[in-house]
This record gives sequence, structure tokens and C-alpha cells, in this order.
Amino acid sequence: MSETKPIHSPLKLQVILHVVVFVWGFTGILGQLISVRENVLVWWRMLIAMVALAIFMGISRRSFRLSRRNLLMVLGTGLIICLHWIFFYGAIKISNVSVAVACMAVASFFTAFLQPLFFKTKMVWYEFILGIGVILGVSVLMGVETDKWEGFVWGLISAFFAALFTVINAGFVKRMDSTVISFYEMTGGFLGLTVYNFFIGALTTDTLALNNSDTWYLLLLGIACTALPFVISVWVMKQLSPYTVSISVNMEPIYTILLAILIWPEKETMSAGFYIGSGIILLTVVLNGYLKSRTNRS
Repeated sequence: MSETKPIHSPLKLQVILHVVVFVWGFTGILGQLISVRENVLVWWRMLIAMVALAIFMGISRRSFRLSRRNLLMVLGTGLIICLHWIFFYGAIKISNVSVAVACMAVASFFTAFLQPLFFKTKMVWYEFILGIGVILGVSVLMGVETDKWEGFVWGLISAFFAALFTVINAGFVKRMDSTVISFYEMTGGFLGLTVYNFFIGALTTDTLALNNSDTWYLLLLGIACTALPFVISVWVMKQLSPYTVSISVNMEPIYTILLAILIWPEKETMSAGFYIGSGIILLTVVLNGYLKSRTNRS
């Protein structure tokens, strides 16, 4: 099924993308509030998002049909998204929200290398330099918060998988409906995680049981923070490059860190060096937007 005619204004696309990123800023907060382990949390998140997307596709009369090749590729990408979320929420459980989301900025560095590999394009010089800037910012963060090194490792692995599925999705949106992509990616991740949970003995009623607060938080996470923004973000990729999407998502740590400090000031308030590193990361976002606008005008 063909997509709705895309918005061509780069400014409108950037505004839409940043609204999505702001909503994603709550995913780390919800991950801290939800008491179950990361593998169970992600299992429920993908299940809820999958059901919500299926209902939406049914109401909007979208076709579920994909070729066998495309179906297998999209389902496989869902496994990558699943890994991204497991390591992300694992980093939160191991350290805290601020450390986990700060590491996500490194996704732009990984994307700068992955994008030329996937699309056979030349690496843009300033993307490489800005990527190094992001690495510098994260190095500052890790240097001043040495007791949270394990959380940083999990966060960096999560960032790699985030970059990988962003680049892959950029290829999918050229030929497939964004809602269909999102539905089958949630399905692929859910099925893969179901198999994993079964083999580790985590697919039991006791393990998957939720208390009342976890139920509401997961519904909010699965629908408002996953299904809807995920479809919109995949659709936006039709107009913006994977690197631009990735560097814009670097604002998510800023939003999440500010929210976390407001909610848990004693646990989430970090050292001055941490915020210097975060400032370096934020600077890369601003510089990327400026350089992109100059390139477009040229």
C-alpha cells in the first residue's frame, strides 16, 4: 500500500522528528519506574506495540502483505531493535537513566560508518568529525563516572544496535509502508524474545506477572512511546538521511536527563564533568543542523 504523501519541508520534518524524540525521552523514565527485568520489560513493550499496530492497521485497512524476502528482512530487523532495547534497559537497571541515555548519542558515530557501508556512499567529512566529538563527550562522561562503567558498556552496545536498525530501516522505507514495517519489526522482536525467554525459563506466569503500576506504565510505553512515534519516525526517514535522524535523536538524552533529575534529584544528579560531556554531545547536534542547512543551500 502506498504511503500518505510525505511532507517535503525540512523544517516541518525536523519539528515532527523532535516531537517524537521528546516522547522517546520518557522511555528511559518509564524503564526506571517499571520493576520487571529488561528481558520481560521489552517482551511486554513489543507485544503491546505489536497489538496496537495490528489494531491500527485493521482500522485503517492497511494490507499486512509483504513478499517473503521483505518479510524475513523486516522480522530480522525486529530482533536488532529487541537487542537495542534489552541493552538500553539493562544499562538503566545496572547504573541509572542518565548513563544509559547519554550513551545513546554514540549511535550517530556508528551511523556515520554504517551508512556508507549499506548505501555505498562516501563518508561526509563533518559526520566523521562530529562522530569523534560524540566519542569525546562520552569519554568525558565515563572518565568522571568510573563506578558506572558496566552501565556505559551496556549503553554503548545498545547504541550500536540503534544505529544498525536506523540504517537498515532507511532502506526499507523506500519501498514499504512505514506502519507495516513497524508492525513486523515489533512482531519479529517479540517472537525472538519469546524464544529466548522460554530457554532461560523466563516465560512463566510468575516471571511475566505485572503489578498495577507496571501494567499502566507498560501500556503507556508500548502505545504512546513506541507504536505511534515508531511509525512516525520510520515515515520521516523517507525524507531525512539516517545520519540526520540519528544525530537528532541525540537530543533524547538531554530531555531524559532533565526529566530524571526532576523526578529523582538524589539519584540522577551527576558530577559537573558529566554535564560537560553532555554539553559536548549537544554541541554536535547543533553543528550537524547548521552544516546540513549550509549543504542544502549550496
